[in-house]
Amino acid sequence: MRFKTLLFTAFVCFLVTAAQAELRTFSLLGPEDSSLFETDLIYTVLKLEGTGVDTVTVALNGQVVATLPAAKAMLCIPLRLEPGPNKIKLTALLNGEMVRTKDVSVFFRTDLSDLYKTAPEGFTPIPFHAGNKEKECLPCHRVEVSESDMKPAAPSDSVCYSCHKAITSSGFAHGPSARWACLVCHDPKSGPQKYTVKKPISIVCFECHKDNKSLWDSRPFTHKPFAAGRCTICHNPHSAGTNELLKKKSWDLCVSCHTNRATGGHVGAGFSGSVHPTKGRPDPAQPGRELSCASCHEPHAASEKRLFAYNASGTSRLCKVCHKPD
Repeated sequence: MRFKTLLFTAFVCFLVTAAQAELRTFSLLGPEDSSLFETDLIYTVLKLEGTGVDTVTVALNGQVVATLPAAKAMLCIPLRLEPGPNKIKLTALLNGEMVRTKDVSVFFRTDLSDLYKTAPEGFTPIPFHAGNKEKECLPCHRVEVSESDMKPAAPSDSVCYSCHKAITSSGFAHGPSARWACLVCHDPKSGPQKYTVKKPISIVCFECHKDNKSLWDSRPFTHKPFAAGRCTICHNPHSAGTNELLKKKSWDLCVSCHTNRATGGHVGAGFSGSVHPTKGRPDPAQPGRELSCASCHEPHAASEKRLFAYNASGTSRLCKVCHKPD
């Protein structure tokens, strides 16, 4: 009797184990836990396994951002990270019941936040286009580049488009991104990670923006991000909500670093005792545009150490651009 009981117990354990194996419904190809990113747009890549799931949900920082039917073997979900730490939770469901979850912690490092310029210990870049991860995509995607990828006839002809189409969704697209000529900037033969960009980034930017480089190099005073060759501190190289491809509106972008100017007023008080506004007013010198820091200061390089715009050599000349004498 004891032997039969043990045999029955072993059989039940086998059935439970087999059922659990069937319900181990996905493997996460990316992002890996403790990944470090320097861009807000990332992709969650899931490989579905077995038949024990009909729906997958993806939550970011406690908010469900995607609910997808498990109709494909692979799922790719774009996510927009917040600066700093982010929590991703993946949940597999069968008939509305949870059968598996997975939690992942990632960190979005950005120079536009004093809090998150440095990542905590343990977070490190873990690129997707390295190692053998790409092999999992081969049943549905082309992953090797061809000559036509330099100048795709249509966006869908680009090797990058099917997975990365979300990068051009922010309103204004950078020229190469709009044409999906990704290989103008990204090197498919770089290693160990494919598709890296030369550093400093300005080396790549000025291959096209030659006129800007000539002008700014002729000026003796430079803004620190430009001087360091780090164009992507301020500009999104793919798409953004402004035609200058700024990561934030001009004023918001400037005060991300220059926090002591975040009151909305600047320069000394006049007879009225008030300070000069830096936002919330129309720009007199640029009809149709709002006043901002860039109304008075050059964001790249200037002839004056305070980076005055309009080639103004001093405060008086700068003021007269808008405040013309009667």
